[in-house]
Amino acid sequence: MGFCLDKRLQPVTEGIKLKDKYESMIIDPNDDIQVDIILQKLEHYIALIDRAL
Repeated sequence: MGFCLDKRLQPVTEGIKLKDKYESMIIDPNDDIQVDIILQKLEHYIALIDRAL
């Protein structure tokens, strides 16, 4: 499972060319899915999108 943070949602740093950032998680089919962590990451990325609008 993965998440992508669009470069337009990142803070601008002078002299640095922004790129999309990617984050992935490995889900072990033998373990319980870590729903709490997934929801926390979704809330974080949604908040970034909301602030950009």
